[in-house]
Amino acid sequence: MTEPVEPVEPIEPGDFVRDTEVRAIAPGCYVASIPEAWKVIYAFGGVSMACAVRAIQREVDRPDLDLLSAHAVFCSPVPCAALDISAETLRNGRTAAQGRSLLRVAGSEEAGIAASATFGRLDASPIAYLDTEMPVGAGHPDDHDEPPARPADHPFPPIPFHDQTSWRPAIGAKWWKEDPQWEPGPAVTGAWMRLLAEPTLAEGSYDPLALCIPGDSLGAAIGQHLGPLADDGSSFFTVTLELGIDVFNRQQTPWVFGYVQAPVASDGYGWGTVELFGESGELLAIAHQRARLRMFRAGDGFFG
Repeated sequence: MTEPVEPVEPIEPGDFVRDTEVRAIAPGCYVASIPEAWKVIYAFGGVSMACAVRAIQREVDRPDLDLLSAHAVFCSPVPCAALDISAETLRNGRTAAQGRSLLRVAGSEEAGIAASATFGRLDASPIAYLDTEMPVGAGHPDDHDEPPARPADHPFPPIPFHDQTSWRPAIGAKWWKEDPQWEPGPAVTGAWMRLLAEPTLAEGSYDPLALCIPGDSLGAAIGQHLGPLADDGSSFFTVTLELGIDVFNRQQTPWVFGYVQAPVASDGYGWGTVELFGESGELLAIAHQRARLRMFRAGDGFFG
């Protein structure tokens, strides 16, 4: 007689703006909580980074300035859980402000993320140029299909984070269509991505911190270079050590195109950049990431 299977409680859909909100409990002290919707193994790095930067944003309290850049050092795993964040202002000038924060899992003394951010006033300048552009192969979101649904017999458990996004690969192998499977090639990919719950702020504009999510995409290009899974089922996972993002324009529409290049992988680490573009081809931001490349196999416990 087989044991009855316990029903799996459904996970409430994620809402980036709601789920990365922080609440002040004392001067320079904030609390937050990341729900299970953003789980990969731990909380998705772009989401936990956003919580750390949100606390800086609240502490600096300069709504007249735009987010220019943010940087996060991932010191220890951050699960989907309650968080404590301390934040301070480092500079509060007429045209620029800067701050830093330290995020911990609630009840722990161990640092989870150390973050910094710079905010500035956007002024007209006689020096203005842009020496990059959205790749021709990007096309438009409607030009590309989403991957098929995860098969029931997939060797790895479902990842709640994937249910919060729509993802349409444009540059690189579309493995569900190719026969035979793709061969290893340049570590370059490009995909359209949008959050199913649009990350709009109270006044209706898109939250620039939401760009941390498509900015956390290094693994896609490394996987493109390696090709299909090995015969023994082994694969890799990117454990982010540092993630930074420089913002140049506000997002105007739901879809963001991420052009990922990972030119260096060696000694157990990978490094690369993600150029983020809006639907009209405008450069929104450039992210850079360094990660530990951890190998694993289905069933070894790393992915559940």
